[in-house]
Amino acid sequence: MRQNYSGSDRVREDTAFLSGWPRTAQLHLVLIIGGNKMKPRPLPGIEIREVSAEHIDSINIMCTVPGSNCSAFLQESARVHRHVATLGVKTFGAFQDGKPVGRMEIMPIDAAPMALSGDGLWVIRCLWVLEEAKGAGIARHFMNEAMKIARDSNGIAVVTYENWMPVSFFEKFGFEIAEANGPATLLLLKMSSETAVSFEKHFGRYRHSDTQRRRHPGLPSSQISDRLNANEMAHVTAVLTGRCPWLMQSWRHWLSVAKGISDKVVTSELIILTRNDAAEFGDENLYIDGVPYQGSPVQFEPFRQAIEERLAGRAKKYSNS
Repeated sequence: MRQNYSGSDRVREDTAFLSGWPRTAQLHLVLIIGGNKMKPRPLPGIEIREVSAEHIDSINIMCTVPGSNCSAFLQESARVHRHVATLGVKTFGAFQDGKPVGRMEIMPIDAAPMALSGDGLWVIRCLWVLEEAKGAGIARHFMNEAMKIARDSNGIAVVTYENWMPVSFFEKFGFEIAEANGPATLLLLKMSSETAVSFEKHFGRYRHSDTQRRRHPGLPSSQISDRLNANEMAHVTAVLTGRCPWLMQSWRHWLSVAKGISDKVVTSELIILTRNDAAEFGDENLYIDGVPYQGSPVQFEPFRQAIEERLAGRAKKYSNS
Protein backbone atom coordinates (compact mmCIF):
# COMPACT_ATOMS: atom_id res chain seq x y z
CA MET A 1 0.00 0.00 0.00
CA ARG A 2 1.33 3.40 -0.97
CA GLN A 3 2.15 5.63 2.00
CA ASN A 4 1.39 9.30 2.20
CA TYR A 5 4.20 11.66 3.11
CA SER A 6 4.29 15.18 4.41
CA GLY A 7 6.36 17.60 2.36
CA SER A 8 9.28 17.51 4.80
CA ASP A 9 9.25 13.69 4.98
CA ARG A 10 9.26 13.51 1.22
CA VAL A 11 12.27 15.83 1.01
CA ARG A 12 14.19 13.76 3.58
CA GLU A 13 13.46 10.55 1.69
CA ASP A 14 14.34 11.87 -1.76
CA THR A 15 17.53 13.63 -0.64
CA ALA A 16 18.96 10.84 1.52
CA PHE A 17 21.30 9.88 -1.31
CA LEU A 18 22.94 13.33 -1.15
CA SER A 19 24.93 12.61 2.01
CA GLY A 20 28.54 13.12 1.02
CA TRP A 21 27.76 15.48 -1.86
CA PRO A 22 28.98 19.11 -1.68
CA ARG A 23 26.74 21.30 0.45
CA THR A 24 25.95 23.58 -2.50
CA ALA A 25 24.62 20.66 -4.52
CA GLN A 26 22.56 19.42 -1.56
CA LEU A 27 20.88 22.80 -1.06
CA HIS A 28 19.95 23.14 -4.72
CA LEU A 29 18.48 19.68 -4.94
CA VAL A 30 16.45 20.12 -1.76
CA LEU A 31 14.92 23.17 -3.44
CA ILE A 32 14.18 21.13 -6.55
CA ILE A 33 12.59 18.19 -4.77
CA GLY A 34 10.93 20.01 -1.89
CA GLY A 35 9.71 22.95 -3.91
CA ASN A 36 10.42 26.65 -3.39
CA LYS A 37 8.60 29.75 -4.60
CA MET A 38 11.90 31.27 -5.68
CA LYS A 39 12.75 28.15 -7.73
CA PRO A 40 9.73 27.39 -9.92
CA ARG A 41 8.89 23.83 -10.78
CA PRO A 42 8.46 22.85 -14.45
CA LEU A 43 5.42 24.36 -16.14
CA PRO A 44 2.23 22.31 -16.29
CA GLY A 45 2.34 19.88 -19.16
CA ILE A 46 6.11 19.22 -18.91
CA GLU A 47 7.24 15.64 -18.37
CA ILE A 48 10.85 14.66 -17.72
CA ARG A 49 11.79 11.03 -18.30
CA GLU A 50 14.59 8.75 -19.40
CA VAL A 51 14.42 7.97 -23.10
CA SER A 52 15.43 4.47 -24.19
CA ALA A 53 17.60 3.89 -27.25
CA GLU A 54 14.61 2.31 -28.98
CA HIS A 55 12.67 5.57 -28.67
CA ILE A 56 15.57 8.00 -29.18
CA ASP A 57 13.85 9.56 -32.21
CA SER A 58 11.32 11.13 -29.83
CA ILE A 59 14.08 13.37 -28.45
CA ASN A 60 16.46 13.44 -31.43
CA ILE A 61 13.88 15.18 -33.57
CA MET A 62 14.60 18.40 -31.64
CA CYS A 63 18.23 18.12 -32.80
CA THR A 64 17.67 18.33 -36.55
CA VAL A 65 17.86 21.16 -39.06
CA PRO A 66 14.33 22.66 -39.25
CA GLY A 67 12.49 21.83 -42.45
CA SER A 68 15.12 19.33 -43.61
CA ASN A 69 14.75 15.74 -44.75
CA CYS A 70 16.26 14.23 -41.64
CA SER A 71 14.99 10.63 -41.65
CA ALA A 72 18.32 9.11 -42.73
CA PHE A 73 20.20 11.08 -40.05
CA LEU A 74 17.72 10.01 -37.38
CA GLN A 75 18.13 6.37 -38.39
CA GLU A 76 21.92 6.62 -38.30
CA SER A 77 21.87 8.34 -34.92
CA ALA A 78 19.47 5.71 -33.56
CA ARG A 79 21.96 2.98 -34.50
CA VAL A 80 24.68 4.81 -32.60
CA HIS A 81 22.46 5.32 -29.55
CA ARG A 82 21.53 1.64 -29.48
CA HIS A 83 25.22 0.79 -29.44
CA VAL A 84 26.34 3.30 -26.80
CA ALA A 85 23.39 2.39 -24.55
CA THR A 86 25.20 -0.92 -24.02
CA LEU A 87 28.14 1.15 -22.67
CA GLY A 88 25.97 2.82 -20.04
CA VAL A 89 24.94 6.01 -21.84
CA LYS A 90 21.64 7.44 -20.55
CA THR A 91 19.48 10.07 -22.26
CA PHE A 92 16.76 12.12 -20.58
CA GLY A 93 14.15 14.22 -22.31
CA ALA A 94 11.80 17.00 -21.31
CA PHE A 95 8.47 17.00 -23.15
CA GLN A 96 5.91 19.78 -23.14
CA ASP A 97 2.53 18.53 -24.31
CA GLY A 98 4.38 15.70 -26.04
CA LYS A 99 6.91 17.94 -27.81
CA PRO A 100 10.62 17.60 -26.90
CA VAL A 101 11.95 20.82 -25.37
CA GLY A 102 15.08 19.65 -23.53
CA ARG A 103 17.59 16.82 -23.32
CA MET A 104 20.47 15.57 -21.22
CA GLU A 105 23.01 12.84 -21.91
CA ILE A 106 25.07 11.38 -19.06
CA MET A 107 27.48 8.46 -19.25
CA PRO A 108 30.38 6.71 -17.54
CA ILE A 109 33.63 8.45 -18.44
CA ASP A 110 34.79 5.49 -20.52
CA ALA A 111 31.72 5.93 -22.74
CA ALA A 112 32.21 9.69 -23.13
CA PRO A 113 33.61 10.55 -26.60
CA MET A 114 36.06 13.07 -25.13
CA ALA A 115 39.79 12.81 -24.42
CA LEU A 116 39.52 13.00 -20.63
CA SER A 117 41.63 11.48 -17.89
CA GLY A 118 39.85 10.33 -14.71
CA ASP A 119 38.39 7.27 -13.05
CA GLY A 120 35.02 6.38 -11.58
CA LEU A 121 33.30 9.48 -12.97
CA TRP A 122 30.14 10.20 -14.88
CA VAL A 123 30.19 12.79 -17.67
CA ILE A 124 27.38 15.09 -18.79
CA ARG A 125 27.96 15.43 -22.51
CA CYS A 126 24.85 17.42 -23.37
CA LEU A 127 22.34 19.48 -21.38
CA TRP A 128 20.14 21.62 -23.57
CA VAL A 129 16.77 23.33 -23.11
CA LEU A 130 14.99 25.10 -25.94
CA GLU A 131 14.62 28.85 -25.51
CA GLU A 132 10.85 28.57 -25.37
CA ALA A 133 11.05 26.29 -22.30
CA LYS A 134 13.78 28.06 -20.31
CA GLY A 135 12.88 29.26 -16.84
CA ALA A 136 10.64 26.28 -16.11
CA GLY A 137 13.16 24.44 -13.95
CA ILE A 138 13.92 21.75 -16.54
CA ALA A 139 17.72 22.02 -16.33
CA ARG A 140 17.62 21.74 -12.55
CA HIS A 141 15.51 18.61 -12.79
CA PHE A 142 18.03 17.17 -15.25
CA MET A 143 20.75 17.83 -12.69
CA ASN A 144 18.66 16.04 -10.09
CA GLU A 145 18.56 12.97 -12.33
CA ALA A 146 22.29 13.23 -13.03
CA MET A 147 23.17 13.32 -9.34
CA LYS A 148 20.93 10.35 -8.57
CA ILE A 149 22.70 8.34 -11.27
CA ALA A 150 26.16 9.36 -10.07
CA ARG A 151 25.51 9.04 -6.34
CA ASP A 152 27.85 6.04 -5.88
CA SER A 153 30.60 7.39 -8.15
CA ASN A 154 33.63 9.64 -7.66
CA GLY A 155 31.74 12.60 -9.12
CA ILE A 156 30.50 14.23 -12.32
CA ALA A 157 32.52 16.00 -15.02
CA VAL A 158 31.30 18.27 -17.79
CA VAL A 159 33.03 20.09 -20.67
CA THR A 160 31.51 23.48 -21.49
CA TYR A 161 32.12 26.03 -24.23
CA GLU A 162 31.44 29.75 -24.44
CA ASN A 163 28.09 29.27 -26.17
CA TRP A 164 27.33 25.80 -24.87
CA MET A 165 26.35 24.87 -21.31
CA PRO A 166 27.52 27.91 -19.28
CA VAL A 167 30.02 27.43 -16.47
CA SER A 168 27.90 29.55 -14.11
CA PHE A 169 25.01 27.08 -14.23
CA PHE A 170 27.12 24.15 -13.07
CA GLU A 171 28.87 26.21 -10.41
CA LYS A 172 25.49 26.58 -8.70
CA PHE A 173 25.57 22.83 -8.07
CA GLY A 174 29.05 22.76 -6.58
CA PHE A 175 31.05 22.15 -9.76
CA GLU A 176 34.51 23.68 -9.84
CA ILE A 177 36.75 24.48 -12.80
CA ALA A 178 39.32 21.72 -13.15
CA GLU A 179 41.08 22.93 -16.30
CA ALA A 180 40.73 25.16 -19.35
CA ASN A 181 41.89 24.23 -22.85
CA GLY A 182 41.33 26.90 -25.48
CA PRO A 183 37.56 27.43 -25.79
CA ALA A 184 36.80 24.39 -23.61
CA THR A 185 36.35 24.47 -19.83
CA LEU A 186 36.37 21.25 -17.82
CA LEU A 187 34.34 21.27 -14.59
CA LEU A 188 34.17 18.68 -11.84
CA LEU A 189 31.78 17.94 -9.00
CA LYS A 190 33.91 16.01 -6.53
CA MET A 191 32.63 13.25 -4.29
CA SER A 192 35.93 12.99 -2.45
CA SER A 193 39.04 15.08 -2.04
CA GLU A 194 41.04 12.60 -4.14
CA THR A 195 38.73 12.85 -7.16
CA ALA A 196 40.40 14.41 -10.19
CA VAL A 197 39.80 14.88 -13.90
CA SER A 198 41.85 16.52 -16.65
CA PHE A 199 42.07 16.88 -20.39
CA GLU A 200 44.31 14.37 -22.13
CA LYS A 201 47.26 16.10 -23.80
CA HIS A 202 45.72 15.47 -27.22
CA PHE A 203 42.29 16.91 -26.32
CA GLY A 204 40.84 18.96 -29.17
CA ARG A 205 43.33 17.68 -31.76
CA TYR A 206 42.76 15.50 -34.77
CA ARG A 207 45.23 12.62 -34.92
CA HIS A 208 45.48 10.99 -38.35
CA SER A 209 46.51 7.37 -38.48
CA ASP A 210 46.13 4.55 -40.96
CA THR A 211 44.50 2.59 -38.15
CA GLN A 212 41.47 4.84 -38.61
CA ARG A 213 40.37 2.43 -41.34
CA ARG A 214 38.18 0.44 -39.00
CA ARG A 215 34.53 -0.30 -38.34
CA HIS A 216 32.44 -0.17 -35.19
CA PRO A 217 29.63 -2.73 -34.89
CA GLY A 218 26.75 -1.48 -37.00
CA LEU A 219 28.41 1.87 -37.71
CA PRO A 220 29.90 3.37 -40.87
CA SER A 221 33.67 3.10 -41.22
CA SER A 222 35.83 6.19 -41.65
CA GLN A 223 36.60 7.33 -45.17
CA ILE A 224 40.21 8.44 -45.20
CA SER A 225 41.61 9.43 -48.59
CA ASP A 226 44.86 7.93 -49.83
CA ARG A 227 45.71 11.41 -51.11
CA LEU A 228 46.01 12.81 -47.59
CA ASN A 229 49.78 13.22 -47.76
CA ALA A 230 49.79 14.89 -51.20
CA ASN A 231 51.86 18.02 -50.64
CA GLU A 232 49.40 20.58 -51.91
CA MET A 233 46.22 19.00 -50.62
CA ALA A 234 44.21 20.37 -47.71
CA HIS A 235 42.34 17.80 -45.68
CA VAL A 236 39.00 18.74 -44.07
CA THR A 237 37.79 16.19 -41.54
CA ALA A 238 34.59 15.86 -39.54
CA VAL A 239 35.00 13.83 -36.35
CA LEU A 240 31.50 12.90 -35.22
CA THR A 241 29.98 11.00 -32.33
CA GLY A 242 26.89 10.14 -34.35
CA ARG A 243 24.69 11.00 -31.37
CA CYS A 244 23.52 14.41 -32.60
CA PRO A 245 21.65 14.40 -35.94
CA TRP A 246 22.06 18.18 -36.24
CA LEU A 247 25.86 17.97 -36.14
CA MET A 248 25.85 15.18 -38.71
CA GLN A 249 23.62 17.23 -41.01
CA SER A 250 25.60 20.42 -40.50
CA TRP A 251 29.11 19.07 -40.76
CA ARG A 252 28.41 16.85 -43.74
CA HIS A 253 27.03 19.94 -45.42
CA TRP A 254 30.29 21.78 -44.71
CA LEU A 255 32.33 18.83 -45.99
CA SER A 256 30.40 19.15 -49.25
CA VAL A 257 31.03 22.91 -49.28
CA ALA A 258 34.75 22.33 -48.68
CA LYS A 259 35.02 20.03 -51.69
CA GLY A 260 33.44 22.75 -53.82
CA ILE A 261 36.02 25.35 -52.76
CA SER A 262 38.93 23.64 -54.51
CA ASP A 263 39.75 20.36 -56.22
CA LYS A 264 42.76 20.25 -53.87
CA VAL A 265 40.51 19.72 -50.86
CA VAL A 266 40.13 16.18 -49.56
CA THR A 267 37.33 15.44 -47.12
CA SER A 268 36.67 12.59 -44.72
CA GLU A 269 34.71 11.76 -41.61
CA LEU A 270 35.20 9.54 -38.61
CA ILE A 271 32.76 8.21 -36.02
CA ILE A 272 34.05 8.04 -32.43
CA LEU A 273 32.16 6.35 -29.60
CA THR A 274 34.32 6.35 -26.47
CA ARG A 275 37.03 8.31 -24.68
CA ASN A 276 39.62 5.86 -26.03
CA ASP A 277 38.45 6.74 -29.56
CA ALA A 278 38.74 10.46 -28.80
CA ALA A 279 42.20 10.05 -27.25
CA GLU A 280 43.38 8.07 -30.26
CA PHE A 281 41.77 9.98 -33.10
CA GLY A 282 40.49 13.37 -31.91
CA ASP A 283 37.46 14.98 -30.32
CA GLU A 284 34.20 15.84 -32.05
CA ASN A 285 34.92 18.81 -34.31
CA LEU A 286 35.68 20.02 -37.83
CA TYR A 287 39.40 20.04 -38.65
CA ILE A 288 41.42 21.62 -41.44
CA ASP A 289 44.70 19.73 -41.80
CA GLY A 290 44.34 18.53 -38.23
CA VAL A 291 43.71 22.00 -36.77
CA PRO A 292 40.31 22.48 -35.09
CA TYR A 293 38.11 24.95 -36.95
CA GLN A 294 37.07 27.51 -34.34
CA GLY A 295 34.21 29.29 -36.11
CA SER A 296 30.89 28.60 -34.41
CA PRO A 297 28.44 28.60 -36.00
CA VAL A 298 30.27 27.81 -39.23
CA GLN A 299 29.86 30.55 -41.83
CA PHE A 300 30.85 30.31 -45.47
CA GLU A 301 33.29 33.21 -45.87
CA PRO A 302 35.45 32.50 -42.79
CA PHE A 303 35.37 28.77 -43.62
CA ARG A 304 36.40 29.37 -47.24
CA GLN A 305 39.12 31.78 -46.15
CA ALA A 306 40.55 29.29 -43.65
CA ILE A 307 40.75 26.58 -46.32
CA GLU A 308 42.24 28.88 -48.97
CA GLU A 309 44.85 30.18 -46.52
CA ARG A 310 45.82 26.61 -45.75
CA LEU A 311 46.09 25.76 -49.44
CA ALA A 312 48.18 28.87 -50.09
CA GLY A 313 50.47 28.01 -47.19
CA ARG A 314 50.98 24.49 -48.49
CA ALA A 315 51.67 25.70 -52.02
CA LYS A 316 54.26 28.20 -50.77
CA LYS A 317 55.94 25.69 -48.50
CA TYR A 318 56.40 23.03 -51.14
CA SER A 319 57.28 25.44 -53.96
CA ASN A 320 60.28 26.56 -51.88
CA SER A 321 61.38 23.08 -50.90
